[in-house]
Amino acid sequence: PGIGELAVAEPGLTPRRIGLLSAWAAALVALLAVGLGGWSLLDLSERRIRFVSAVTHELRTPLTTLRLYLDMLASGMITDENKRTQYLQTLDAEANRLNRLIANVLDFSRLENQRPQLQRGEVAIKQLLGEVESAWNARCHETGKELHVECDLPEDLTLHTDGRMVEQILGNLVDNACKYTRDADDPAIWLRA
Repeated sequence: PGIGELAVAEPGLTPRRIGLLSAWAAALVALLAVGLGGWSLLDLSERRIRFVSAVTHELRTPLTTLRLYLDMLASGMITDENKRTQYLQTLDAEANRLNRLIANVLDFSRLENQRPQLQRGEVAIKQLLGEVESAWNARCHETGKELHVECDLPEDLTLHTDGRMVEQILGNLVDNACKYTRDADDPAIWLRA
């Protein structure tokens, strides 16, 4: 009481203010982390939906071909023996394609669960390329492409790798070349070692 000057606390960092600033900073960091986590979950969910849609579309194509050709063969519509043989070869190629697609989905599932199962061993390069050529030659011809495999390496040269995975990788590349170069002037697809 009385007349006198009012004492005003000087602004500065007091322990109370430091505690409040630390709490606000921690809350902002937590909100940022939650926001980034939610965004990455939404992105992952969207990618999975696109993957399922693409796989469904890719599986539908060989299944439709299989059903169509099997119906035609079973109903006796095809009487020409050459045509029957051609249809049976197409059925075999589509069944192999379906098998590869399912194997890709299963491999993707294993990778998602972080359990890749590599089966490494010595693989002859020329033999590996020959298997890729025999597996994908029919698919290339169906799309109007010509698969050319060149290997100037020695016969006995080997790789220490998972041959099945390398075949799958090369097969995916050849399949993509067939799909995405339909309008190309040059029908050749080259696989060189």
